[in-house]
Amino acid sequence: MPYTNFPNRVGAAPARGVPGDKASLNPVVHADGAYLAGDAAIMAGRFVWPDPAGAAHPAGPARRALSSGSGAPLGLVERGLRFADPGLECAGSLYVPQGATLSIVRRGDMYVAPSTPASAGQKVFAALSDGSVRTGDAGDNLPGAVETDWTVTEGGPADTLITITNWSA
Repeated sequence: MPYTNFPNRVGAAPARGVPGDKASLNPVVHADGAYLAGDAAIMAGRFVWPDPAGAAHPAGPARRALSSGSGAPLGLVERGLRFADPGLECAGSLYVPQGATLSIVRRGDMYVAPSTPASAGQKVFAALSDGSVRTGDAGDNLPGAVETDWTVTEGGPADTLITITNWSA
């Protein structure tokens, strides 16, 4: 059986990052306390909301974070290298498994991959249904999304890596 996910090309330079990576050496502020992926696996580089019930996760005393919500999100899920995939036959993933500890960034410079084209200076919006990133002008009314305090610092086409910050917010 061939390994379909084994690398089949090599770039001339390393990738600059992936969604959920820090985009600079500036400090990053994380959410207080422990949060676990509550409702399902949660993708790095997307926004999360605290469980509105304030319930502890069944796996332990930490609070739950959900990939959907209403109002301002808690923060952006940072990519961590805690979940190794030892099998070459398995695809890599940016998903943090349900019940695993999340590293939630409240303030910093981060890489994300928005579903919309992005230009420097635009505001970042969080989709209420899945925490995915969208961009638009300040004050825009994007259906199903809420404006965050994050701003695009380096734009690009939809579904490509961009940088966002909220240090100047």
